[in-house]
Amino acid sequence: MKGLGFLIITAFGIPGFAYSEEAQMPFDLPDALKSTAPEIPADRNHLTRFFATFPRSVPEFTRSVTKAEERLNEGKDAGDPELLGKLRDRHAQAKELLKPPLAFTPETDATHTVVLFGLFRETGVLARQAMFEKDHAKADQMLGDMLEWSRMLRNAQPNLFQAAISRNGWQHAFDTLLLDWANHPDQARRLGEIEPLHLRNRIDREEFIGMLKSEALWCVRSGGLRKTLEDQEHAGAATMFLKPPFNELSVKDLLKLPYDAEAEFRRDMDETLGILECLKNGAPMYRWPGFEIPVTGHSIEDYAKRPNGLGDLYREQTNHTLRYGIWAGTLTRSPLLDACFHWLKLERDGKIVDQTSLADLLDPVDGKPMEVDVKNRTIRSRGVNRKSDPREKELGPMPDAGFTISGDDLVIVVPRWKNTPKAGN
Repeated sequence: MKGLGFLIITAFGIPGFAYSEEAQMPFDLPDALKSTAPEIPADRNHLTRFFATFPRSVPEFTRSVTKAEERLNEGKDAGDPELLGKLRDRHAQAKELLKPPLAFTPETDATHTVVLFGLFRETGVLARQAMFEKDHAKADQMLGDMLEWSRMLRNAQPNLFQAAISRNGWQHAFDTLLLDWANHPDQARRLGEIEPLHLRNRIDREEFIGMLKSEALWCVRSGGLRKTLEDQEHAGAATMFLKPPFNELSVKDLLKLPYDAEAEFRRDMDETLGILECLKNGAPMYRWPGFEIPVTGHSIEDYAKRPNGLGDLYREQTNHTLRYGIWAGTLTRSPLLDACFHWLKLERDGKIVDQTSLADLLDPVDGKPMEVDVKNRTIRSRGVNRKSDPREKELGPMPDAGFTISGDDLVIVVPRWKNTPKAGN
């Protein structure tokens, strides 16, 4: 979908498109892509109220949160009672606001949604402080709230970018739980407490389908590719995802190209319907329509001769890595956590862990068994290029537990048992 490429622009700080009747395309969504979620009246939508009333984090406050995280990473307490008091107040306010019914709306742009990043970080600090104080019940309460918020938001009709931010709470919670598990005095019992949290908060394909439908609706409401390029607010980012030399074109150059809005819309909808079927039948991502676009040697003069030259240029010359990178992270988080728990239970039961013992856990990106590195205790989902990418030096060493990235691969580091099981690794 062309709308997805421009949606990703919002991730870099450019506000999302405001919905208006004038911008809406004169074409109807296919029935299969229409949302079946009940419509929530504006005066009952608690998410709108949350974004309107929850206070934004000022830079000084954000720096204080970062400092608290750094102290906790060093094995110290958060070190700022006044900050902890503010975080508890904000947590209580969020708990009051973030409750059903919730729905993202066309007016919800990136500047609204990124507030959730801060909320998840702050809740993580409160949970880790409780863990430092050996109050695991309090920590679980905080992380339970984070998981509940994430689950509700992921099912509140988000688009791709909004859903990615909403999943951040899920990942932050399990990163925290896995790191804490490594130092827990009763790891066997604690494992039995953490795994059910995962099972109750799975990131499942029904969420993906709802997200895809929201994306399709967003595409309609954006008004189409030409309408997007004519919006001066987005002109500076119009070519940032195009491959060279097309990334050097001006918006004026692009708008000279022929454009068939209906043909472009139909192609987007056909592709989206194909992805919908792949989500339903569990097909690996590399088989999705649009995943691989053939490389062409076309010039802008070639596109000028086509009835839909503008749409064809964006389809053939856009770097889709970021879009599918977000999708890869969407698909692989729950399977990687499944594999992590399976590994730990094998060790708990005195069984050997190797590539064959996790062979039934398939990578949603390429459909093959996930890559297991027993020595380094990592499980890898190969990213968009379907290769095992090296880790960038600037990211530093792998964490002791939890999710991380290596190139465009999502990786989970499996924590260690303090007492080596009978036949474990």
